Amino acid sequence: MNAPLDDYAVVLAAHGSRDPASQAQFEQLVAEVRALEPGRIITHGFLEFNTPTLDEAARAAVEAGARNIVMVPGVLLAATHAKNDLPSELNALRREFPEVTFHYGAAMDLHPLLLEVCRERLIEAETSAGKEVRRDRTLLLVVGRGTTDPDANGDIHKLARFLEEGWGMGRVWCATAARHGPTCQRAWRAPPRWASSA
Repeated sequence: MNAPLDDYAVVLAAHGSRDPASQAQFEQLVAEVRALEPGRIITHGFLEFNTPTLDEAARAAVEAGARNIVMVPGVLLAATHAKNDLPSELNALRREFPEVTFHYGAAMDLHPLLLEVCRERLIEAETSAGKEVRRDRTLLLVVGRGTTDPDANGDIHKLARFLEEGWGMGRVWCATAARHGPTCQRAWRAPPRWASSA
């Protein structure tokens, strides 16, 4: 018999990174989530590079008594990892633990709270400039990681459009840090039309 749906454990799932700072940041996020729900079983795991792995995280939740587990992808946009890799891991866990009910959460995507965080960061940057900053003469460069998934790449451009139209930025350009799109260097080579008269 399944446990009540409100009695669930959470497995926070991250990709993992060779950069120790990335792992530390994710583990800090996990600690903050645990602090919000001190009575709930909350574990975390990684697809690669770091430990614990996702199956180890799920196993720890099951050993702690969980019979309903929600896997929440710790990724911003629903690209290959959220659409393919994490669901594959989830299917393997369902086979390994047939007595446990697994659910899959959604990636954050373009949630209104993400736009609020962007707004806060823009205000912080304007404040720290030490002088008046005119948004209508400001170029904002939005940098995504870059992915083979066109939907996720399109979402980065959609986010840039929200920022440009919603906050009166002079221009907003997109670039990628890794692949599948214009690099930061390429995006920066062409100045905005109004820059020469600034």
